[in-house]
Amino acid sequence: AGERLYRCIECAESFPQKTSLEEHQRRHTQQRPFQCSGCSKSFRHRQSLNHHQKVHAVAPPNRDRQPEGGPGK
Repeated sequence: AGERLYRCIECAESFPQKTSLEEHQRRHTQQRPFQCSGCSKSFRHRQSLNHHQKVHAVAPPNRDRQPEGGPGK
């Protein structure tokens, strides 16, 4: 197993890479650096933002259509 060199000062968990430690530390700080350009919601992890952005890629329902049996029938 690889040596874990980067240790969290909050919980003493250690990580093999500095970037892994930085990602982990967001749990303690509530930092959310990844912001959605579609709705301004923010996320701790880029993967979460990427997953969320799919909701904006789906076309919204057509609100101009009347339900069956509505006006015009």
